[in-house]
Amino acid sequence: MNCPHCGADTGNAITLCPLCGKTLDRDMAFKSFVEKGDLAVETGDIDKAIINYNKALTYKEGNEQIYLKLGNLYFKKKDKNAANMYFKVLQYNFYNDYAHNMLITLYSNFGKLDDLKNWYEKNRGKYEDGFIDKYIKIIEGIKHFSTRTDVGIKETKDDFLKDMFESMKKYTVLNIVIGFIILFLIGGLFAGTFLHLNPMIVFSFMLFFLFVVLIIVFLQRIMHINKKKKEKMDFTDIIKGDKNLKNN
Repeated sequence: MNCPHCGADTGNAITLCPLCGKTLDRDMAFKSFVEKGDLAVETGDIDKAIINYNKALTYKEGNEQIYLKLGNLYFKKKDKNAANMYFKVLQYNFYNDYAHNMLITLYSNFGKLDDLKNWYEKNRGKYEDGFIDKYIKIIEGIKHFSTRTDVGIKETKDDFLKDMFESMKKYTVLNIVIGFIILFLIGGLFAGTFLHLNPMIVFSFMLFFLFVVLIIVFLQRIMHINKKKKEKMDFTDIIKGDKNLKNN
């Protein structure tokens, strides 16, 4: 735990901070760190907000709102702890629609909807069947839509073109190469029109540089895909962990 007054690690201290000597009021400490977390959120400092909310939890058991706040912050960081937080929200209030929707969004983004669907199935009988069925149908609808061939092809093409142009804008070397291509094109037109030279030589250089650009962009795309695969969240431990899902 940390002292709400000076921030020092209080160790095993219960009533007094070993550094500043001030009284450790657990309720006050909890409130103090929550307020610091809220302030950090307002200033856009996600990491600082997470630290303060977690410090608050060392003084007092959390509540539905605290875990929602942490879930949203972890979600912004694409951290799988977001799922942990939303499950904790459901321990306090299983009928929190926002937490359910965020869990579905998380599991959908990382291709783990079947795991979440199985979790809902296991909770039949513990909660209203109608409520469980509602989210199972949402999951099935998302899976059905995402497996439509025409939609999948369109999204893949759009993503590739988008990434290609983003890569061209992002990397200075590519922009320089593109600049040379434009210059060669203008030079070829000028040579053929005014100097009566064979512009094919210039165009050959232009095609060569264009080929180089496409190869570099293609390699960047492959690296981007591999990176996404490495970052893919594994929620299996969360969905099966009894310490995270007391309701199971």
